[in-house]
Amino acid sequence: MANIIDIAKKTGLSASTVSRTLTRPEKVAAATRERVMKAIDELGYEANIFARNLRQGGSQIIGLVVSDILNTFHGTIVKAVEDAAYKAGYTLIVGSTDEDSLREEQLMTQLRSHMLQGLIITPTHNTRDNLQRFTNIPVVEIDRTSGHIGSDTVLLNNMLGVEMAAQHLLALKHSRIAYIGGSTQTITFAERLAGFRQACPEQATRDVIEIPATTSLFADACEQTHLLMSKPIAQRPTAIIAANNDIAAGVVHAIYQRNIKMPDEVSVVAFDDPDWASFFPCPLTTIRQPVYEMGKHAAELLIERLRGNISGPALSERFDPQLIVRASTTRAD
Repeated sequence: MANIIDIAKKTGLSASTVSRTLTRPEKVAAATRERVMKAIDELGYEANIFARNLRQGGSQIIGLVVSDILNTFHGTIVKAVEDAAYKAGYTLIVGSTDEDSLREEQLMTQLRSHMLQGLIITPTHNTRDNLQRFTNIPVVEIDRTSGHIGSDTVLLNNMLGVEMAAQHLLALKHSRIAYIGGSTQTITFAERLAGFRQACPEQATRDVIEIPATTSLFADACEQTHLLMSKPIAQRPTAIIAANNDIAAGVVHAIYQRNIKMPDEVSVVAFDDPDWASFFPCPLTTIRQPVYEMGKHAAELLIERLRGNISGPALSERFDPQLIVRASTTRAD
């Protein structure tokens, strides 16, 4: 197995510089840290750097990468992880990918240079490849999965959530239910669409709209809702399921722009339960995710891995959502 001398020869650095990089990374330049990390990957050096940092009272850093820090869902995850990390004595570094796999790769390179002890991430389409360089630290994936072997996962029961929304509308005698979701390249949207198809097999052959990953969920949801509600009354959906809060905002925006009465002319169920949903002029019926609890659990799971209290194969936890019935849904005429 490679040692510090081997890494020094590989990088052209002195052994003392390599040692300082491993034990006091904040004392060396970022370029030097990256050279050492690259050599570690190539040579298979697996010293327990993180346990050493703990013994020496060094910095305890974990990383959190989300897809959109301005989205209330991800903002709540950040808050939950930060609270748990602070309580446990860890420093948290946060980054946002904006669903861009190249930006994610750059963020993860920067995070590696800080000698992270662990990582929590909401994956993009390329996370599985990007995680290949994180071979010596525990990883928890939240909300989505990348397929990376070894990552713990904290997820929502997405199919159940949409099934609950659909069953609620079917109980209100809606027979023309539209579903507007994001790209099924994202596992959450794929699972939610599967839940809709399972609960509403007849409706799923008609008004199912998938917004491409490269476009704005809000803007496209608004445009698609305009198209749906411009149909003759007998062909319009009597209810719409919006697959996340950005899509829901676009749906509601279009409904109000067209002066359509909600819920008298169309009922709406929103996946996610943003703050505005409860005090909107017509409060929205929603599928509430236990977002804070999911973020807290992801952080605690990671910290327990770091402390050696959990070992062995990757763990997966699914949280159940809750149907919150408000004024935006009513019985179909």
